[in-house]
Amino acid sequence: MNIDDDNLLDNLSNEMSDEERDLRLRNQLKKIELTAKYDAHFMEGESKVPASVEQQWLSNIEAFERQAQNPKRTTVKAFAGNPSCKLLSEISEKNLEEEVERLLNLLATKNIVVDFLCDVPAADAYRFLTEELLEVEIDDIQIEGMNHHFIYEEFHPNDEYDAKQCAEDFLSSLFWLESEMFSHRLARNGLLDSRNQPVTKEEMLKTISDFRASFISFERPQLQIVSCVVEGDNAVVNIQTEWSGLVNEQSPPVRKFGISTLRLVRCEYGGFDIIQALVPGWNCE
Repeated sequence: MNIDDDNLLDNLSNEMSDEERDLRLRNQLKKIELTAKYDAHFMEGESKVPASVEQQWLSNIEAFERQAQNPKRTTVKAFAGNPSCKLLSEISEKNLEEEVERLLNLLATKNIVVDFLCDVPAADAYRFLTEELLEVEIDDIQIEGMNHHFIYEEFHPNDEYDAKQCAEDFLSSLFWLESEMFSHRLARNGLLDSRNQPVTKEEMLKTISDFRASFISFERPQLQIVSCVVEGDNAVVNIQTEWSGLVNEQSPPVRKFGISTLRLVRCEYGGFDIIQALVPGWNCE
């Protein structure tokens, strides 16, 4: 981050009160200090948030960096104050969901947030919370407003969810000219074109680039998953797809509707990658 000390005051709005202007200047100086001391990076330009809010945010960053220099290790259980938990066998089935909710709320009050991306049986959720999560080691860093965030599926991957998410992300990005997320969803090897012929990733990206370059804009596509089948390390996702794109300002939009079929393979780093995408109006009808 480059900040010109001589121009700090010039960057502050003339409409601010003296107090606001002084606080914003001190915030800028704090950013310089944090950059020099901790190699922190901040966006250029004047902040749009109130100076008092930015000041608190900078204080939290400083506190985090200070504690992160040599953090102590602890368990989630100790961090949460060693909450008392019943054995799963001691909880009646009708009270199990309530007990899961109670524990999640208790953890949240201790800045430990747990998300379940998919439906998980209450017994599995409670077992995860009490037998796995509470024993996980974390840095003992406690900053007001900062949460330790955990996702159940990172401990227990859901193949169907991962395959669907990958397929939807690919299609959404394909019709979003400001994004190239689709390139990160493609496998490095084993790719197939619409005729089931092997292609390199570079060739696949060139095909996508040529398709996108033929439009000046797209409307947000309407996507609805029809089916998802996972067999071992392979998956096939069918998505009802409706999209429209504008070739130029003079022509009516091109509109396409049909089933997109995406074939995926398990990624060595987790989740799935796409090896083939058949999309109406792009490479198939």
